[in-house]
Amino acid sequence: MYRILIADDSIYIRETLCNILAKAGHEIVGEAVSGFNAVEIYKALLPDIVMLDMTMPEENGIETLKRIISINKDAIVIMLTVVGKPEKILEALNHGARSYVTKPFDEASVINALHKAIAAEE
Repeated sequence: MYRILIADDSIYIRETLCNILAKAGHEIVGEAVSGFNAVEIYKALLPDIVMLDMTMPEENGIETLKRIISINKDAIVIMLTVVGKPEKILEALNHGARSYVTKPFDEASVINALHKAIAAEE
């Protein structure tokens, strides 16, 4: 299926996403704990999809998204955000994010966001 990079400073969120995505047949190629870390791993591994938290240490998700898009304008990035931040979601979508998942999330919302992001690519 798809090679995915998960970027979130919460180990719980990373583990949960790893489990959901692996169960759906995807390969987790890397995990990042900060925005800078995410960009470095992205450049090294060039994953098919990035699951990117909106709020991370060192660099916020929007800045990280912009840097990933500057590396690959066709990058498929799915933002992770907390409920109640519609302006941040819109900003991320305007900067190239393909979809988003709000926290707390369940398996269905993650898979739906993934399908939406992939469909936008086709």
